[in-house]
Amino acid sequence: MTHRNARLTPAGRRLIIQRHQQGWKQSHIAAAMGISR
Repeated sequence: MTHRNARLTPAGRRLIIQRHQQGWKQSHIAAAMGISR
């Protein structure tokens, strides 16, 4: 079970991968997710 406010839930990790595959820069992905890179 993940923490209710966790940024890197399984769905969040999928979103990071999708954005990476779409060509997003690492810093842009992190900023959009509200996490540090």
